[in-house]
Amino acid sequence: MAELIFRKDGVIYRDTVETPFGQEVLEKRVDYSEIKGLKLSSVSVDPVIENGILKAIRMDVDEFEVVDEKKEIVEENNLAKLIEKRLKERGWPSYVRAYTHALLNPNTMAATMRRILKEKKKISDRELRKLIKEKGYNPDGGAYSAILYVLDKVTGEIKRMGRGKDKMYEWVGRNGD
Repeated sequence: MAELIFRKDGVIYRDTVETPFGQEVLEKRVDYSEIKGLKLSSVSVDPVIENGILKAIRMDVDEFEVVDEKKEIVEENNLAKLIEKRLKERGWPSYVRAYTHALLNPNTMAATMRRILKEKKKISDRELRKLIKEKGYNPDGGAYSAILYVLDKVTGEIKRMGRGKDKMYEWVGRNGD
């Protein structure tokens, strides 16, 4: 688990990693001017108080990433417009409509699968299921297949190839994604 410490002069990232020589602590300081936005999943938040004065805020985080907020907002708006357009084009079943809208909520299995597929570019079904399970979702239910259907047929962002154990997914994006 990584640790972020927000101080007046910037953010300190601290993580313990396993090396051939044992565990080592990596630490990096980042100036606030370098951070456009952060996405994080926080486990705990604690104040750091010295002599009765708040000096920092410490967070234990499962995962985080530095993001370009403006670019992300544009991408989300483009996805929302695409979804609105595609759902109007055809009388999609209600479950397809529901999973399509779920892509817009970053805290859903649908959005998580989309992010993984976009980052990996090409991934086997087995690896995708493993990653989804690690994120706390159930890849064995109908939602998994429905989301892949939405990403293939509704948004057109992935291509599904193969069958059974050889199934693969490739991110093809849309409009230069």
